[in-house]
Amino acid sequence: MLAIQNEQVEQLCENLNHGGFSFVKEAYITNSQSKNVIVELSAPIAPKVIEKASSFGAATYPVGAESKYDILPMIYRVSGSFLESQPHLREYGLRINPMKASSETILRILELSVNEIVRG
Repeated sequence: MLAIQNEQVEQLCENLNHGGFSFVKEAYITNSQSKNVIVELSAPIAPKVIEKASSFGAATYPVGAESKYDILPMIYRVSGSFLESQPHLREYGLRINPMKASSETILRILELSVNEIVRG
């Protein structure tokens, strides 16, 4: 499962950076507890995206590090250590861990969440 998760992390990062998503400034892979993607949004809507993502099937906080119960993709806040060095990520940053989900599922959740926020 970790190999598949790793593959989905890489695919997600590639798609976010080169897939024409206007709401993404930059995405990069990190390894904070587990391999994940940090997404810098082009607008300060990260807390709203996290809130909306839960209604489209994402978990917004972990059950436990690599828990067998973490099946849903996690879209949640950037870690405290990232915020210490890059405080702007509080409003612009998302941390995404695919867990057992595909990158396509995560992209769909992000698009639905952002579209709902933009529509107001």
